[in-house]
Amino acid sequence: MQQTEPEFYTDEIIKGFILVLLVAGSDTSSTTLEWAMALLLNHPGQMEKVRDEIETKVGEKRALEAQDLPKLCYLQNVINETLRLYPPFPILVPREASEDSLVGGFDVPRHTMLVVNAWAIHRDPEVWEDPTKFKPERFERWIGDGGLEGGYRLILFGAGRRGCPGAGLANRLVELALGKLGSVI
Repeated sequence: MQQTEPEFYTDEIIKGFILVLLVAGSDTSSTTLEWAMALLLNHPGQMEKVRDEIETKVGEKRALEAQDLPKLCYLQNVINETLRLYPPFPILVPREASEDSLVGGFDVPRHTMLVVNAWAIHRDPEVWEDPTKFKPERFERWIGDGGLEGGYRLILFGAGRRGCPGAGLANRLVELALGKLGSVI
């Protein structure tokens, strides 16, 4: 593409893209892992549930592996709850309205910049019971792969076609790292 459009794909632009991918892909995962460990260390009951789930579904004779992750529902609940309370990007990437729209009862003219405050949505007492409490159990009643009862209450990686393309990888990476740490602590 640099050969066909050199004025747009300069070396500086390509370096910028690579830097954004590296920072967005590693810094957010390490931040989430730190928050998850801090929350589990401050909530020993939940830490014990993670440890018990790993011992029950993986065993003590071998290390946790990627193929074990689908069996570890409580561990995924811990990660969802961590991301709800401490999203790596509390204000999602701004978007421009491509046409006149109605959003939440408000008229939004074309070319208006829209900003979503995920932190506020994740702590809204009208949406979440005890919104500031660490309660991974709240996700046990959720259905499917991101399928929610009642819309976009949890928008960890954005939503729709503008959602984070690395969401699946980030989730598995954090789940595997946290599971390995949780099984030894």
